[in-house]
Amino acid sequence: MSRTVEVTVLSAENLQLNKKPVRGNTFVTVHSDAGTDAGAVTKVDSEGGSYPSWNDKVVVNVPLHARFITVEVKSKTTSSSSLTGSNSVGVARIPVSDFIGGYVPENQLHFLSYRLWDGNVKRNGVINISVRVKVSERSSCSSNSLPFAAVTGVPVAGNGSTGVVTGIPALCQSSLTKLAPLEAVLFEIDGTLCESYRAHECIISRMLREVIGFNGGEPVTPGFIYDIIVGKKKDDIALSLFPDDLPRGLKFVDDEEALFRKEAARWIWPKEGFIRLSRWIERRELKRAAVTSASRANAEFMLSHLGLSDFFDAVIIDDECEHGKPHPKPYLKALEALKASKDHSFVFEATFPGVKAGVAAGMPVIGLDYYTPLNLLKEAKATFVISNYKDHKLWDALYELEKVSRALSV
Repeated sequence: MSRTVEVTVLSAENLQLNKKPVRGNTFVTVHSDAGTDAGAVTKVDSEGGSYPSWNDKVVVNVPLHARFITVEVKSKTTSSSSLTGSNSVGVARIPVSDFIGGYVPENQLHFLSYRLWDGNVKRNGVINISVRVKVSERSSCSSNSLPFAAVTGVPVAGNGSTGVVTGIPALCQSSLTKLAPLEAVLFEIDGTLCESYRAHECIISRMLREVIGFNGGEPVTPGFIYDIIVGKKKDDIALSLFPDDLPRGLKFVDDEEALFRKEAARWIWPKEGFIRLSRWIERRELKRAAVTSASRANAEFMLSHLGLSDFFDAVIIDDECEHGKPHPKPYLKALEALKASKDHSFVFEATFPGVKAGVAAGMPVIGLDYYTPLNLLKEAKATFVISNYKDHKLWDALYELEKVSRALSV
C-alpha cells in the first residue's frame, strides 16, 4: 500500500556549484526511499540562476513503510531538452513524519523549507516546498490510523554514510512571522546599507585638527566623534562642536559633507550580504524606503555610489521632517509615502536613535552591530541583532516569515 503525496516545488535560495553561483537550467527530482518507481521531475528553470523558482506540482507514491522522501536539485550540463546530463547541486531528505502523523488532518497543506547538502556534505542553500497527502473519500481523516516509521533525519549520502543528518527544517520561530504577508522593508543608509562611518570619522578628525584651540589642541577620540554625529541632525552636530557659534558649526558640517562626497567613494561599500538581500526583496516585489539622518546630498551620493538610486521607492531625510530620530516621524512618513502598514513592515537600523525611532513607529527593528555597542541596540529594543546581511538569524527569520505568508495565500 502507498500514499499519494503532492509536492509543489516552489523555489530555492543561494545555490552554488563548484563554489560559484548556479547560472541556471536547474530542475528538481522527488522520490521516496521505499518507492519502486523513478519518482517525479519538475520543469527546468533557466532564468533564476542561484535563486530559481519552479512553482511546479509533482505527484509521488510513498509506501506506508517509507521513512523519507528525497528532494534533489540538479543543474543541466547540456543545452538539449534531455535531463540525462546533469550535476547534483544539493539534496534534502525529508522525514515523512514532518507532514504525516500528529493531530493535524492528513490532507493538511504543509509549507516547508530545508537545508540542501552538496556531495561534499556541505550546506548549499535552501529549498522551499509545499506537501499535501491526497486522501480518498473512504479514507479516515485521522493520520494516526496509518502506520509510518517516524524519523528525524537520515544520512545525506544514503547507506553507509558517516552520520551527517538532513531532513531538519531550516526554519525557526521568529517575531517577524506576525508581519505576514510582508509589504515593505525600510533601511537607514549610514552604517546600515554601507560602511560609511569610518570615512566621516577620518574627515572630521582631520578637520578638527585644523581648528585652532579646539579641544585644547588635543586630538579628539573616536568615541567623541561617535557621540556627536551618530544618529544626529545637522543642527545638533553643529551645536555639539561649537555650542556658542551655531553658524560656524553649520559651516563646519557643510564643509565636512562636501569633503565626504569628494573623498568617500574609496571608503564606502555595501554591507556584506546586502546584494543577496536586495535580490530577495526585488523578487518578492516588496516596497522599500531609505530613512536616514544623512543630508539629502549625502544620501543621494551614497545611493548613487552603491548603485541603489532606483532601488528605493522613497528616500526620507531626518532634517526634512518635523521631528528627527529617535522620534517616529521619519519612519511614519516613510510608511505614508509607501502606502504600507506598520503591521506588515520592518526596519534595518544601526544606531540607538534609529532603533528607537523604528520601534516607536510600531515596527520590528533588526539592528546591525557595526559601530553601535550591542547592549545599546538591545536597550533600544531591537528585535534581534545581526553582524551583516549574511547572518543566519536574519535568513532563518525570513524563511519562517515566507512560510507563513504562503500559508495565508492558500
